[in-house]
Amino acid sequence: MDQLGVARAARIAALIAIDELEIGRDQNQIGTLKRLGTTRWRSHFSSIYSLFTEYEDICSVLIDVINYGNTSTQRSEADKVYDFMASFDFVLVMHMMRDILGFAQVLSQALQCKSQDILNALKLVSVTKDRFQSYRDNGWNELFTNVKTFCDARNIEMLNMNVIYKAGRERIRKQNDPITMEHHYRIDVFLATVDSQILEMKNRFKEDVIELIILSSALHPKDNFQAFNIEQICQLANKFYSADFTDQEKLHLRTQLELF
Repeated sequence: MDQLGVARAARIAALIAIDELEIGRDQNQIGTLKRLGTTRWRSHFSSIYSLFTEYEDICSVLIDVINYGNTSTQRSEADKVYDFMASFDFVLVMHMMRDILGFAQVLSQALQCKSQDILNALKLVSVTKDRFQSYRDNGWNELFTNVKTFCDARNIEMLNMNVIYKAGRERIRKQNDPITMEHHYRIDVFLATVDSQILEMKNRFKEDVIELIILSSALHPKDNFQAFNIEQICQLANKFYSADFTDQEKLHLRTQLELF
């Protein structure tokens, strides 16, 4: 068993001893840290999830390498990685990406399912957009609380959010534009990241395209035109195919559809 496996086994044994883990079939199995196998959201989410579950074990292995590494280069690199992983910045980004990728991977799985109904998939797109927007508007306080809890439990130093933020190598921002640490992490990190994901969602799934597909579904012949919807067809003609119908044809369209 490799070092990471040994470290995780030792941690599981310790948690069982203090009754923090239940013992049962398929539980407490020795896991492996996921690698990014593809560019799919699900793969990224699995990697972040593994990082969460293996966090203490990874840190334990890094400490072993720092103390007993074969070369000074190994020890130095392990020390740098450990310092980074045991920082507020890393923990914040790890939590934030878990949330963001968690939203996206549900949609990704649905879109990759060959049997997925297109309308249900598009509804899930809208739901995902709403979740991102809600996370942007209301997610910071809960995120910060979760990060603080994680850091406190592992003796990771929390930053004072009320002091002035120093950029780069301890250089304070221009004195005429000072910002607090809270402002930097909430605005420059959290909101900037979530906004970029919202923009990507909008670019990938444009509202007019989604509306066109949803309205067009009213013409789907499946189950003897069960999805037939006069209102949607009229909207489709007026909004997306206006140039293909004369004003008189548009007026008569609803009556003709009612006789269909």
